[in-house]
Amino acid sequence: MKKEVNTNGERDVDILLEKFRNEVEEIRKGCLESGLDLREDLGYDEIFLLRFWLSWGSVLAAVNAVQEVLQFRENHAWRLAKRIPGRDPLDELDDYEYAEVIQRIVPRGIHGKTKDGDVLFLIRAGIMKSSELFQHGLPKDAVEHFLTYSNDVIYNFLDLETRRTRRLTKVLLVNDLNGVSLASIDIRFVRALGASSKVSDLIHPQLTYRNVIVNPPAFIKILTKTFLPFMSKRAREKMVICTGSKPWGLADLKACPYVTSVLDVDHIPTYLGGGCECAAQGGCCRGFANEMSKK
Repeated sequence: MKKEVNTNGERDVDILLEKFRNEVEEIRKGCLESGLDLREDLGYDEIFLLRFWLSWGSVLAAVNAVQEVLQFRENHAWRLAKRIPGRDPLDELDDYEYAEVIQRIVPRGIHGKTKDGDVLFLIRAGIMKSSELFQHGLPKDAVEHFLTYSNDVIYNFLDLETRRTRRLTKVLLVNDLNGVSLASIDIRFVRALGASSKVSDLIHPQLTYRNVIVNPPAFIKILTKTFLPFMSKRAREKMVICTGSKPWGLADLKACPYVTSVLDVDHIPTYLGGGCECAAQGGCCRGFANEMSKK
């Protein structure tokens, strides 16, 4: 059973490697004894193994997970990011065959960093017309594969940041549900999101720090009962609803102690009560103006 290791908030990679040196070495030995090729030129080094220890909390489970991940990456290389040396991983996002169509419909993207150096990722589920994703003649699994691919792009970016800063860098997700209705939820998108979540839970250890839900609708309990069964257990555990959100009014994240502890007010989008507009790129979620609402 997957059991994440409690590090008491420690993110310094060198401290973590020293603290769990024996466990990481045992995982490495177990992988080699299993015939796995831990090529450091592909990033399969001590930091890679540390992520699996922190995510699984068991040497045997971590070894089995590494084996499964390497096999998955070999069998599904066509649906994962290439990680080209010298190229910004985020530039690979547009390489996915159907990225242009999907990104015109799905308002999501990186929005800088938190005070601590984690990557802030915004999602505006409330203005997304998910049914439109399935009206463009895309292959059956194109949406799921795009979500997995984009997670892989972000994971590669986080890995480079971790190595550059020597801090285990993760993603802070902030998902705005303002505008979500039961009628607007396309179960095909929910299934695609859930499937990509389960793949990511395997191949992207230590990807997400928190998934903060803001502006939940009044029917949030119905929504979670519909949505959560499709998500991985780890994804569900990292999901929290912002205490500043109320079903009858929009959240002002300036009033949320947790959010203001990790984000500067000027970095919070205006649609969440902050001061950031990102006018140059058409909105804090690129291409979706902050004042945009679902029509």
